[in-house]
Amino acid sequence: MLAGDDTCVDVMCKTLAAAILLLLTFAAPAHTDAIMRITSESWSAADERGYGEFITAIGESNCRTVAQCIAHPSNPFRASDPPGFYFNADCADLPYFLRFYYAWKRGLPFSYVRDVSPRGRSRDIRYSPRGNQVEARRDVLTGDNALRLLNNLRDQISSATYRIHPELGGDDLYSPALDPRSIRPGTVIYDPNGHLAVIWRIERDGRIRYIDAHPDNSLTRGTYDLRFVRASPGMGAGFENWRPARLVGASRAPDGALEGGRIMLASNAQIPDFALTQFFGTEYLKMSPRPADSQWRNGTFVLGDAVMDYYDFVRASLPPNIYGTEGDWETYSTPSRDARLKTAFKEVRDYAERFLTLWRTRDARLVYNGCDLAGDMLAAHDRAAASCAISYRRSDGSQVRFGYEEARRRLFRLSFDPYHCVERRWGAEGATCRDGPLKRRWYEAQQRLRNQLDRSYEARMDFALGDLEEGRGGVSSPPDTDTAAFLRTRR
Repeated sequence: MLAGDDTCVDVMCKTLAAAILLLLTFAAPAHTDAIMRITSESWSAADERGYGEFITAIGESNCRTVAQCIAHPSNPFRASDPPGFYFNADCADLPYFLRFYYAWKRGLPFSYVRDVSPRGRSRDIRYSPRGNQVEARRDVLTGDNALRLLNNLRDQISSATYRIHPELGGDDLYSPALDPRSIRPGTVIYDPNGHLAVIWRIERDGRIRYIDAHPDNSLTRGTYDLRFVRASPGMGAGFENWRPARLVGASRAPDGALEGGRIMLASNAQIPDFALTQFFGTEYLKMSPRPADSQWRNGTFVLGDAVMDYYDFVRASLPPNIYGTEGDWETYSTPSRDARLKTAFKEVRDYAERFLTLWRTRDARLVYNGCDLAGDMLAAHDRAAASCAISYRRSDGSQVRFGYEEARRRLFRLSFDPYHCVERRWGAEGATCRDGPLKRRWYEAQQRLRNQLDRSYEARMDFALGDLEEGRGGVSSPPDTDTAAFLRTRR
């Protein structure tokens, strides 16, 4: 889509979703929204990106306390929060607070270390010289009270929780590689002097922006630098990502919730981007055995042919990825924005199916007073769709206007490539497009990429035309977004 022209179509999705949701009322006793309901066995790549976007939105907002951030319009989950509850977190709590809050709202598995002990003597486990080890964990399962768990996190999490050797195991976080696929919004930074922060943006020049909280519940923003000191592996200092978690042994209830089970965390060997580079330098993988922990100060950091200071290396190692590029592609391409738009259409379709399932299973949380839920949702859909229209000018200056359903039909033909004619940017063909045969080949070859809902930040995307024409990258067909057709078949 053309930069700046997707607002109306985005509003179409939001208006339509709101119209359907207004038909339904969730009825339950007080604090129903505080009850955990796990619906996914694990975090998908899309969930991780969604979490990163949630953190970025907080960073970009003007909120100045944790409570303000949760109540801020940038938080898409704020309307479902129980009224009157005051959200707060200090610096050590903040990473766990944000991760748990997102898991709660998205029905994702969550587990945490609730007790650690020092390895060796220590008068204060927050500053133990040899670090700590895990003594006890807590799995969060369907039926748990989320508000009570938030209070528990404040009591049980401290900076000592992060002070664990990256190879020891049993912890919630792991040491990632120092590259743009691994250091991203949501990555945690631990300063062994007792402070925690969460990355919310990587600038194009490699600068790392973070948010951090304080004992008075204030939230501030800063830039990563020498204030976050390096230290021995035993202290667990530096960058940390959340360890993949999977709920196993659960049973699926009629309403879709996963009940019971236990949460298993991935080992270091199961995590593709686990690395000790931040402790031992870029050359440690060439050494066998790896350097002793006591040699961590001797690590060298090489980028290309240059030996660099650690902090310079970190910044230089985080160039833009394909969704944060430079020049015309950054200014005018829209793959990430288009993916969000496609996801919004798909979500409307999925909401309709979920509500019908809840109604047909007579789920107590759903109250509907009519006798044809599919028909009523279809009517709401059609009313909202009829109220939406958008227009653009073709290459010859003539204007085209169309509505919601036509936008949906074109959805996966919309080109994110700024070098295509405006007609193809809007998913149309026609004699007014002045693109030549080569650009047409590119447009057709990129169809598999346009079929994706997910923004594949970690995947290779620098395809040549021949690669795309051979079917590399993307998916062969788009998902179903036709809410109206789905509802017609369920009447």
